[in-house]
Amino acid sequence: MKFLILLLISMLVQACMPTHQREEPCGYRQNVYGERISWKGNSPVKIFLHSSVPEEMIPAIKAAAESWNVAAGRQVIQIVESPRYGGVNNYNRDMVNVIYYKTDWPESKMIIQGETRLSWVGDAMNETDIAINGSHYGFYWKFNEITRPATPGIWSMVNIEALMLHELGHVLGLDHSAASTSVMNSRLSSGSNRVVLDSISTQSLKCEY
Repeated sequence: MKFLILLLISMLVQACMPTHQREEPCGYRQNVYGERISWKGNSPVKIFLHSSVPEEMIPAIKAAAESWNVAAGRQVIQIVESPRYGGVNNYNRDMVNVIYYKTDWPESKMIIQGETRLSWVGDAMNETDIAINGSHYGFYWKFNEITRPATPGIWSMVNIEALMLHELGHVLGLDHSAASTSVMNSRLSSGSNRVVLDSISTQSLKCEY
C-alpha cells in the first residue's frame, strides 16, 4: 500500500513538472532551457512613446517598425503615438512598453547609442523598454538633422531609423548577429544608413512570427 502511494505521488509530480524542449536559436535570445524568447501569440507589441521623445523622431521610429511588420507579413509592432507616456523618464517595471529619449545618460555607458531591456516569464516576453542616448549622440533621418547631443564637446551623428530598426529587433526577441551586414550587428557606425532589413534577420523573424 505504501509503495502504491509513493508510486502515485511520483507519477503526480512528474505529470506536474513542466516539459521543455531545446529549440534552434534562429537568432533569438533563449532562456535557460534553450527555448526562444518572444511575444508568442501576444502581438502586435504596443509600444508607447515617452513625452521626452522628440516629435521629429516619430516618423523614423514608425518607419523602422513598419519594416519589421512588412517582413512578418502582419503587424507585429504597433507604435502608439497618442497618448504620450508621461511617467518618469527611466526604465519602469510597470508592464507598459515605452521608448525613452534620455539626456542624462551615464558617462560610463557613453559608447552605447541605445539600449533595450526585456522582461519575460518562461519563454514569453511581457515587457520591453527602449532608451535612446541623447546625451552623447545627435540624430538624423533622411539626411536631415533632428537633434544634437546634450553633452557639450561630444559630436556623433546616428541615423535614428537604423538605430530603431536594431532596437525593435531586440524587442521582438532577436539577439545580436555576427554578420556585419545585419541590422542586428552590435555595431552601428555614425553616418551609417543601415535601414533595410537583411535576409538573415528576415529569416530569423519567421521562426517565431
